[in-house]
Amino acid sequence: MNWKLFLFFIFVLLSQTIFSQTDVARNILSGHYVITGNVSDSTGKYSLQGALVIINRRYTTATDQYGNFKFLLPVKYVNKNFSILIECLGFAAIKIKIKNKQSTFTKELNIHLKAAVTGMNTPVIVCCYP
Repeated sequence: MNWKLFLFFIFVLLSQTIFSQTDVARNILSGHYVITGNVSDSTGKYSLQGALVIINRRYTTATDQYGNFKFLLPVKYVNKNFSILIECLGFAAIKIKIKNKQSTFTKELNIHLKAAVTGMNTPVIVCCYP
């Protein structure tokens, strides 16, 4: 009896792993608008880890170690225009306006950020004697 119960639990665990919702098509059927993308430097050679990706100042995520991000938005964004703001330390922020005229449920973006060159001000040294 214990052997059959053990096999049943193994079957249940394996079926959950095999049929998990990682496919974009399943997200579409469940009512999501999927936006995926990659953030890299201006050459496209180096991925930017930890870059903030913000949609309409409402939805926020950060890129993974390979510069990838993924949003599952409500279906109401399929035919709407919206903006995406991308920020990363040491790089100039960029704002992208998305104009959706197609009724596709997926969008893939490849974003390249330019390095922000900032000059340092002259330091002021203050000495105090007791």
